[in-house]
Amino acid sequence: MANESSLHPSPNRTTTTAQFSDPSMSHNASTADVRAHFASLSKAAPRDRAFEEAFVRSKIHILETQTGLNSLHTASTTNQLRSLVARATTDEEAPPVPGGVGYGVFYEETFRSQFIAGTAILVDVIAPPKPGGNVSCWLYLTATNRSAKGVEAFIYYKGQDESRFMVYDWARAECDRWQTNLEFANLSDYFTSKTAHGTSYQVLTVQNQTTQTSDRIWMNNVWLYNYKLDRYDWVYSYEYIASEADQKQSDVGTWGPIVETFQDSFANTNELGFLDTYVQSSDSIDNWNDWSLLSPEQTTLRDDGLGFRQIFLDANYSFAVH
Repeated sequence: MANESSLHPSPNRTTTTAQFSDPSMSHNASTADVRAHFASLSKAAPRDRAFEEAFVRSKIHILETQTGLNSLHTASTTNQLRSLVARATTDEEAPPVPGGVGYGVFYEETFRSQFIAGTAILVDVIAPPKPGGNVSCWLYLTATNRSAKGVEAFIYYKGQDESRFMVYDWARAECDRWQTNLEFANLSDYFTSKTAHGTSYQVLTVQNQTTQTSDRIWMNNVWLYNYKLDRYDWVYSYEYIASEADQKQSDVGTWGPIVETFQDSFANTNELGFLDTYVQSSDSIDNWNDWSLLSPEQTTLRDDGLGFRQIFLDANYSFAVH
């Protein structure tokens, strides 16, 4: 696909519609503000406390087993996460160490920090209604946009019974990081079918952005593409105080699109993955560069040998596994 000059969606809280380019489309897409609607739906969703703790434990395991990270950053990040888990743990037996990364990419250290006042990721997540196979625990399809205080806007599966879209915001207070939580049934307007390597996949188009709006003020934004109404819907935002260093001096933000796992082996799952992962960044005066496909020079592949097999890899911006 040819790259296009992009106008990033405006984070201006008084503007609910805007025009911006999407490199996967031939036209500028409008946007609409549906944050209140998504927040209202999310309030009714049940909380899974065990999963919330396992989510953090998983990140500790992944970071401690990922090569090429800054050792000082890793130690600091994992110590903070351990403190968070310790405060949340009850007298009940702690859950086992999660399985890790079924397949996916991590950002190279140099590329990970190549932004000043903003960074964004745009991707089609291959998200079947159920994960299939022997998935009996949690499994999710997630990514960061490189910022340490950004969000994970991800697909969540719990066995074959629950399929959800969720947002975890690393910038919020530890007790308030779980935000958007919607069942697939509430997202019918946002799913579509796209073909890659001769196979049609159900996908969800997600744009995840972190941008500096003024001196030391940053904002996390998430958009989903609404295929029924042909527009991007602004589904989540959060504004907070941070420095550029805060966004980089942590190992949170080092993983790109990954299949994150919570059991030790997998067999006969449906096909999972990501299509056409684009990245974008801005300089100190809010000039956003063109969207560009994620490349092998910017990332490294990881496969923890849990049974997932590569169906295809377009290095390193698209992949599907089962």
